[in-house]
Amino acid sequence: MRKRLTLWAALILFIVAVAGFNLPNSLSTKASAGVLQLKTRAEIKRDLGPGIRVMTIGSSVAAGWGDPYGGGYLARAFRQLSAATQKNYKVISWAVPGITSTQVAPHYAHWLAFVHPQIVVISWGGLDDASNHTPISTFSSQVHQEIALALAAGASVDIVTPPVTEAVYEDGPKGLPYQYFLAEMREAKSFDSPQVHIYDVYDQMIAYMKAHDEGITPFVDNSWHPNALGHEVGGDLLFADMTHTMTMPVRALPLSK
Repeated sequence: MRKRLTLWAALILFIVAVAGFNLPNSLSTKASAGVLQLKTRAEIKRDLGPGIRVMTIGSSVAAGWGDPYGGGYLARAFRQLSAATQKNYKVISWAVPGITSTQVAPHYAHWLAFVHPQIVVISWGGLDDASNHTPISTFSSQVHQEIALALAAGASVDIVTPPVTEAVYEDGPKGLPYQYFLAEMREAKSFDSPQVHIYDVYDQMIAYMKAHDEGITPFVDNSWHPNALGHEVGGDLLFADMTHTMTMPVRALPLSK
């Protein structure tokens, strides 16, 4: 009897292990000490609601860190776009605080297959890759692959540099984070495709600050993150850009079952 129970227990553990293995890492949305966590089923259903699916990837700034009520510059921009066009742009955020471009690589194709986005927004803040010493060549290769896979999946691609952060600002144009911004824009241009758009929010925000005779202090939450005002300005700049360049028709998906 004990042997039979042991066999049943082993079988149950095997089934649970297989089920856990088959749960796509595409459900990952948060990072704690570098460990990806799964979304709940309620979050999955909410994310895959009706609308034009916009899948965003990046790290904590792209996830809206510092803007708890507005959701960050990406969410703000697409809310404005929804209101302006009377279309429902549904942002599905796979931006993971603390993650790097290389850490996303094993999960990215799964995310695309799971979400079936019409638009993929790639917006790396640069600081996590810089702190992990990701070589520029490696970062460029990862971004190139992200763009290529998104296009192959039938999505258009938006490359978006983030709002200004104190750490990137202090490093300046020669700093590694800013060099990542230049690298991802170069990769986007290399595709020479009308389905790939580049929105340089960072440099536009620098110009905005100079035009308004403002320093960086009013726009930052801490060294690595904008505050709500920084996200608001970044979102406004991105929205203004998108209204001028997003001319391709986009098909909305019905509510996912």
